[in-house]
Amino acid sequence: MFIIVESGSTKADWVVVDDAENKRFYSSLGVNPSTQIDFEDLSVNIRDENQRLA
Repeated sequence: MFIIVESGSTKADWVVVDDAENKRFYSSLGVNPSTQIDFEDLSVNIRDENQRLA
């Protein structure tokens, strides 16, 4: 399994690829190293966005 992330300051697009090459796509708030957000905050944002899209 691996994760690919394309991120800017305002939004990030994620794809999770499993061993069978199945892909799951997610979006979240952006990740900017200059204003690094807490990992827990990022996890919550990804979970909330995933639930919104479901």
